[in-house]
Amino acid sequence: MTNKRCKVLGYNIDLLSFKEAVSFVLNKTKINEGLHVITMNPEIMAFADKNEEYKEIIKSSELVLPESSGIKAELRFRGIKQEQIPGIDFSKELLNQF
Repeated sequence: MTNKRCKVLGYNIDLLSFKEAVSFVLNKTKINEGLHVITMNPEIMAFADKNEEYKEIIKSSELVLPESSGIKAELRFRGIKQEQIPGIDFSKELLNQF
């Protein structure tokens, strides 16, 4: 599955619903394929802008979810309807699925 993505301030954001994002991770684990998930917010972007190694980790991540209302607002400004996916809720749902 290839995710639809959009760049926000130079970082890819995956445009998935909460349910699609959970399914994406669960499908990867079913085939014993590891992945790196980022729940992106402005603080992470600001830190990555100052830390090249961290920035590369983000850019190579298989899933980058829009955690903050600021990212959601930027996407909405571009005409993209995207739900906000808080990391704590996403993690809780994944744990409930296992």
